[in-house]
Amino acid sequence: MAKADIVMLVDGSGSISGEDFKRMKSFISQIVQNFHIGPNEVQIGLTQYSYQPRTEWYLNTHKNKQSLLEAINDIKQMAGGTMTGQALDHILNRSFKPAVGMRADSKKYVVLITDGAATDNVTIPAKNLKDTGIELYVIGNSIFLSV
Repeated sequence: MAKADIVMLVDGSGSISGEDFKRMKSFISQIVQNFHIGPNEVQIGLTQYSYQPRTEWYLNTHKNKQSLLEAINDIKQMAGGTMTGQALDHILNRSFKPAVGMRADSKKYVVLITDGAATDNVTIPAKNLKDTGIELYVIGNSIFLSV
């Protein structure tokens, strides 16, 4: 893969069980295993959200795969509501900035991992990401939730 800046946006709301949150972290680790991580290759930032978004780390925080995998393992679930639109705005305004690692010559992606419907509006924030050239991919509940 060419240069890519990927921000993982992870739903840490209370509707996700502790076991399912562990599954989400495992899935993210599996994604990371498929990339060459580094400042001239793929960079991955991560923001968790519930009622409020919380940047766990920025695009330029982890310079290698091992550091990134350790950080994923250390994420603690937030709990609370599901303010997805607010979280999308947060990453556009905070994570996709040159000061925290965004590169002008990279492809830009958001991978949203959630278990359900947002409690706020996501249409405008999603359009704002698209309008700035950021591709948004959503992974929904059936992959992670135990039945």
